[in-house]
Parts: sequence; C-alpha cells; structure tokens
Amino acid sequence: MEKRILLASAIGLAKICGIFAVEAQFIGAGIENGSHPAVVVKTVENTKEVVKAEWRVTGLGVFVPSVNARCATPGEVLLPGYTHPKKRRTETLLDVTELWHTAPGATNRIEALLTSGWWCDGIIGKNGGKWPAFRGTLALTHSDGTVREIVTDESWLVTTDTKVREAGIWEGETFDSRIEAETWLPAKISNEFEGEISPRIAPGVVLRHDCTMEGGAFDVRPGVTNVIDFAQNSSAVPVMRIRAGRGVKVSVRLGEMLNDGIKGHHCDGAEGTVYLANMRGAKAGFDYICSGAGTEEYMPLATFFGYRYASITADGPAQGTIASIPVSSVSKAMEHGSIMTGNASVNRLVKNAYWGMLSNYLSIPTDCPQRTERLGWTGDTQVFAKTGAYFADTASFMRKWMQDVRDTQHADGIVPVVAPLGAFGDTGPNAGWSDAIIKVPWTIWKYLGNDAIVRENYAAMERYIDAVAKNGYTSKRGHWLTCDWLSYENLTVDNTLRWSNGTLKQEHLDYQNFLNACHLYEDALMMADMSGGSEKYLALAETAKKRLLDRFFTDDGSLAPLFDGMQTPALFALKLHLGNRDKIAKRLVEAIHANGDRLATGFLGTPILCDVLTEIGETELAYTLLLQHEFPSWLYSVDQGATTIWERWNGYTKDKGFGPVSMNSFNHYSYGAIVGWLFEHAAGLGPDGVIAPKPDPRLGWLKAESRGFASEWRYEKDKIIFRFTVPEGKTAKIILPDGRTFDVQSGSHKIVCSL
Repeated sequence: MEKRILLASAIGLAKICGIFAVEAQFIGAGIENGSHPAVVVKTVENTKEVVKAEWRVTGLGVFVPSVNARCATPGEVLLPGYTHPKKRRTETLLDVTELWHTAPGATNRIEALLTSGWWCDGIIGKNGGKWPAFRGTLALTHSDGTVREIVTDESWLVTTDTKVREAGIWEGETFDSRIEAETWLPAKISNEFEGEISPRIAPGVVLRHDCTMEGGAFDVRPGVTNVIDFAQNSSAVPVMRIRAGRGVKVSVRLGEMLNDGIKGHHCDGAEGTVYLANMRGAKAGFDYICSGAGTEEYMPLATFFGYRYASITADGPAQGTIASIPVSSVSKAMEHGSIMTGNASVNRLVKNAYWGMLSNYLSIPTDCPQRTERLGWTGDTQVFAKTGAYFADTASFMRKWMQDVRDTQHADGIVPVVAPLGAFGDTGPNAGWSDAIIKVPWTIWKYLGNDAIVRENYAAMERYIDAVAKNGYTSKRGHWLTCDWLSYENLTVDNTLRWSNGTLKQEHLDYQNFLNACHLYEDALMMADMSGGSEKYLALAETAKKRLLDRFFTDDGSLAPLFDGMQTPALFALKLHLGNRDKIAKRLVEAIHANGDRLATGFLGTPILCDVLTEIGETELAYTLLLQHEFPSWLYSVDQGATTIWERWNGYTKDKGFGPVSMNSFNHYSYGAIVGWLFEHAAGLGPDGVIAPKPDPRLGWLKAESRGFASEWRYEKDKIIFRFTVPEGKTAKIILPDGRTFDVQSGSHKIVCSL
C-alpha cells in the first residue's frame, strides 16, 4: 500500500496529528521454520520524477535490502543488529537515490532477503519469534516537492524460493545458486514483535575492506581438502570465486587453530586439519552449490564467523580463490589509538588485543565470535572498556549497548550477566559482571569525555545499585558464582571447581562476598563521581567500606587469612585503598615473586594487575609481568602463535595440546585489557590531560597515540628522549619520571632526560 502527501511540509504535521493511519508493518512468509529464509518484494512505478529516495528499514532477524537488484547497504551487513528480541528493534535510514530509476513512469523493484539472525535462529534466537520479517517505509521526494510513501504490507509478495537456503548466526549459511524464485504469494503480516522501534544510535556492522586478507587459490575434488591460512584470527566472512560444474557443492569450514596430530593433544583430526571441536556445535562454515555458469562469486550475507583457517572440500571438481573480509562495528574512521614498542612480542600482544576488539565489538560487545555463544557478557565488556576507548571512539557503540543493558535490566533493578537477552545468562546480580551498568558509563565518560552515556543511564544505574545495596548481590533469579573467573589461585571457581559434593564451598562463598562488597564500594564511588558528589552515594560508599573492613580485614589492616598469598584480593584492597596499604602491598609483591614473577589472576584481577602495581610504586614489577613468557602470562600465548587474545592462558600449548573444548575460545578479548595499562601508564596518556610516561629500558622505546595526544620515549645511551604531541586547542601537563612537570600548549614537544 502507498500513501501520497501533496506538500512535503505536511509530512511532520501528518505524523504528529495522525492524519495517515496506515503504517508500515512487519511482513514475511509466515512459515515457522526459523532457519529458512524468504524474500519480500514490491514493484514501484514512478508517478513523477524522483529527486530523492529514502528507505527507513528494520527487521525481525537479519535482512539484506536491495533496490533494482543492487544492495542498499554497501559495506554494511547484519542489519538491524542484535538488540533485546522482545523489547527493541532499531531502524536505519538509507539514502537509495543513486539506486533509484528516477524518470517519470520508470519501474523500480525493492526487496529484502529475510533470515533468522538473532531472532529465530536455533538456540540464540529462542527468546525471539517464529519467523523472520521485514518492515520498511520508502519515501520518494518528487521534483515538485511532493512526497510519496510506500510501506510494507500485504500488497507485497513473498517467496521462500531463495538461493539462501539456510542462514543463522550459529547455523552458518547454505547457498544454492541454481534456485530461481517461481512461487510468489501475498506477504503475511507478523504481529510477533510488541516492543519499541527506535532510530539506530550507533554504527552498524561494517565490512572492513581495508583489512582484507587474501587467502589464495584452491583446487579441490572428492577426497582432496585444501586448508587456507589467512594468518590472522578475526570475525570475518569469506569471499569466494568458484568454478565448478552445476550442482557441485563446495563446503567451507572455518576454525581458529590447526590440529597438530599428536596423541594426547585432544585433536579432532589429523595433523594440519582445521580444529573445530571448540565450536561447540556451531556450523562454523557454509555450503555453496554451484550453478555451473562460469565463475561464480559468493560471500555469506547473513552471518559471521570467527576463524583464521578455512578447510575447503567439494563433492566434485572445483577451483577458485578465497579471501577473508573482517566484520566489525569499529570502522577505520573510529580508530584513534595505536602503540608500538621496541619489543616484537609486546607489539604482537597489542595487535592481538586490537584484533580482539575488532572481532568482538560486533553490534554488541561479545565474549567471542566463533562458538555457540557470541553473547554480550557484561564482565568481559566492562574490563575491556578502557582499552577499547584508547583504541577507538567507542562512545556511540557503548551507548547503544547500554540501551541493550537497560532493556535487559529486570523490574527490580537487577542486571543479568548477559545483555541483550540471549541464549543463556539471564541470572544475576554478579560482581564484576552485572555492575557493567555502572562501570561502562563511568569509563566512557572518563576516557572519552562522553557525558551523554551517563545522563541516559543514570536512572537505570540508580535502580541497580539501590537493588544491590539492599539485596547484597542475591536475587530470586539465582546467583552465578564466579569469584575471579579462571584464575590460577586458591578459591578458583570455574565449571569444574564450583561445587564440592553438590554443596557450595563456604570459602568460595566468602571470596565471592568479598568481591561483591568491593564492587559495591567501587560502584558507589563511581556513582558519587558521576553525580558530582551525591551525599547518598558517598554515604553508601562509607557503609560498604566499613562492611569490607569489618568482615575481611584483620585488626592490623591485613587481609583476612583466607586471602593470604592471593593476588586478586590484594589488588582490589589496594585499588580501593582498604586496610593497611603498606602491609598489603608488601604481601602482594611477595606473592608474585613466590609465583616466579608470574600472575595468577583471572577475569577480574588481571585487568587491574599492572595498574595497581604502578599505583603502589611497583612499575618495574608490572613490566616484569608484562614481559614474562612463562605460563601463565600474556606473552605465553604469543609464543604459542596467538594472533588474538585467548580465553584461557593455556588454550593451546605446544607440549600439551588443546585445553577443554567446553570453554576454549581463541578470540576472547578480556585479558587484552593490559593494553589499557600500556596506553595509560607506560605511554602516560591519562584521561585528564596529564601525560606521565613510565619508561622501562627492557622495551627500548615506545610510541603511542590516542585521541589526538601522542607520547614517545626512547633510550639512547645515557639518556631518555621524550616526545609529546598535544592536539590543537588542548593543553597538557607533562610529568616526567624524575618528578619534573611542564604545562604545555598544543603542538610538538621534545624533552631529554639524563639517566
């Protein structure tokens, strides 16, 4: 159906006054088979010359809109993105004027491929609906100023005779290029979604063509497998050019690692084959059935994969080439930070963290991009938020995700450990995870100067912290005990050590309660900071602090004996200035030395480890940990060939092989938070206009930039040469390691210090 408006100036008035009752509706095939795609289409004949064509679109499930057989979103994929399936769809405005045949009487074809992504695709879409649908309003502005609108309704046609036979976020894709649509029926109206449709406020998912990795040629036939190494693990989609006979099926499976073939190394195939066991059931690839019409080109349209390697097979002779195009919500234009040093291993570590960000900042901040998960784990997000902000302007991306967090927040204020609502994780609250609702806005405000994220989320933050203060991190939805997730200390809690004879160990509960109280205290301090010194939150902070000191510290200010010799409890005590700082700092340093100058921390302790050491005057030890190669350490995985950050320190080792397949991601950015320390402390690029570098001769040199500021230092014989850049319109205070300070204006500055 279409509606005509005689005067362009009447559009706003019509919408305000409700003159036109007909609105766009969600339409689709109405077939309750979530993994089977459909195409909706409408032919539009121009009544007058068209000077502008704009299409406002959204969908239930991932869709691909096109005009006159040309994609309406070149360079962008996976619309409308991942949001709470029951509460929100985001709408994108597309300018399709260049695709439109504008002459009077010209005929145009508008259509959309509908797939299940994040809505009805298997387990990940279990909270969504039964079939994918599309909603759009096309506005055609004529040369005389009048506007005509075409909306989605039952006048559209739909078919399931699509070349894309199956598509899903976890299900991969099946594409049959022989299919031609033969049966077209009137579209069906979908009334499954009853939530809010709002404008998109953040970047979508873009194809990072600037990062394209050429894989090379392949030549396969039955019994022959080609393995392609793209040399970089990433979230990406392959692009293939294929030559094969009609009906030949080319199958591509995508993985992060290769099997080494050694007995006892938990391989799932022979040496040199692609390792897929850690995908946990995700298809991790696609099947393409050739039409036989010469060279065919194909790129998956409605899913993404996490991989470095491609395994290519076929049931008939097939030749071609394959490349890999990374996908991310971080565009090249958003990037503003980089670090290089004189240490090749550290440079690889920085690069690994960078690729972890590109891979996991994908519509939402995911935990990993490859297995049957790809969810918005709140803990992973909050610990990496600072590092992400140094690499790129992530403010709008995080504002969008915080909208997802608010949508997922329960009526009593509690925030689950996953947002938006996903296949699992609707439990909480959990310290270090749920309070991302406070920590992420505070971090973006501090490090990117964005106060909109604070204003938008302040009421939700209040509801959360008030609920936690009242309930003490317990709720009717259950309690997900993590402690310092995946650490190597006493009281470690993970999938294998959570229970003892079916009963929760008391010491684990005590440890969790300590971390609960620490996070409540820190959250209260952050709320006081964001509110400009609210007495309410200053008082709550004092109450939380007293509870910590009374329950978990001895009379002389030491940590309780339960935590003696542990790194993470000491780190939180020092970060929050609790107890006897000198005693706790001394014991922390002793514990690190006793562990062979190695960390023992997990998801909560590791991100703050070097920051705290620097704050207590142990920067040299922080560097020692950074440069450690022995397990567990950041450089251990680098030595094993990692090109992204791993979920586990020992996800794969050359002597023992692969770790547990139930939870062994090789692209899991949490531990990459160490790069935030490199930016803030090694380079000295603080969030407040202070540049205070802390060099170490073991790196030789360092050069970093972020948000227009730059810091560089280099050891030369008996001198350290510092160079700083302050962007136009800014000032900075430079603090050198010897204590000297300089207030500088915009421009470049060089300072030489004698050793």
